[in-house]
Amino acid sequence: MEWMIGIGLAIVTVILVWCFVRWTAVLRLADGLASLALICAGAAVSSTILRVLRDDTVYMTEVHSVLLNPAFLIGGGYLLLYATARLGANAFISGGSR
Repeated sequence: MEWMIGIGLAIVTVILVWCFVRWTAVLRLADGLASLALICAGAAVSSTILRVLRDDTVYMTEVHSVLLNPAFLIGGGYLLLYATARLGANAFISGGSR
């Protein structure tokens, strides 16, 4: 199952790289979505840390609940794809101009 997820992520990344290189509007849209994803993931982490401090619980055992937060999972997953595709697109664009 893990290899199917890895292959799927690689395929989506290649499609994103192709779209980034071909259309600048898609690149700008992806930039905006990455900003929103970063805000969502940051808010999820911040709310978990705030809850740990407010309830005076043990940080090392309670902070892992952020991994179950859907906003963190979706935002972090998109940021992984976006960062990989953006690096690939930059390498593709830079490599083609020589």
